[in-house]
Amino acid sequence: MAQKPLSQRSGENVDLILSLLVGHPELSRINVEPRLGTITLTFIVRGSVGAKFRTRLREHLSAYYALENVSAAAPEIKTSTMRGLTFLSIGRDTRTISGAEISLIVALVRQELERALVVNPPAEEPGEDEPLARKEFVGSAIDAWRRGSQKKSLVGFRDERRVLIYFGS
Repeated sequence: MAQKPLSQRSGENVDLILSLLVGHPELSRINVEPRLGTITLTFIVRGSVGAKFRTRLREHLSAYYALENVSAAAPEIKTSTMRGLTFLSIGRDTRTISGAEISLIVALVRQELERALVVNPPAEEPGEDEPLARKEFVGSAIDAWRRGSQKKSLVGFRDERRVLIYFGS
């Protein structure tokens, strides 16, 4: 099987990050580290994030893994605080994460942290069938990402209505 050009493989990874950030305005940043096989989803929260939230998130994800029959390591949950804002980072391996799990994580964070969660304005108003199309795209992009040989890390983040993506080393 012929290998895709580097620019096309890189484009799949960029498309995945772009789709996730546009589809989930609650996400402020996504880091992808292909060499480590990790993806980190970062949210911004006004105030602090307590141990109770972390426990509940782990419990919900454990139940999800059991229902989906996924053998996954527990997510790595980290926080850092600066000037009254908490940066909540949830890390997972890229081998077993799915678009459905990412959507679940975003929904749980939104539900549990409610008004404290900093949500970016949507880039544009979605059409009627856009969320379904985006969900299908994310699934196929994750599959392409697993098959790819992308070696550079990627960081995508939201800045108001814009999405910016940077390639690392």
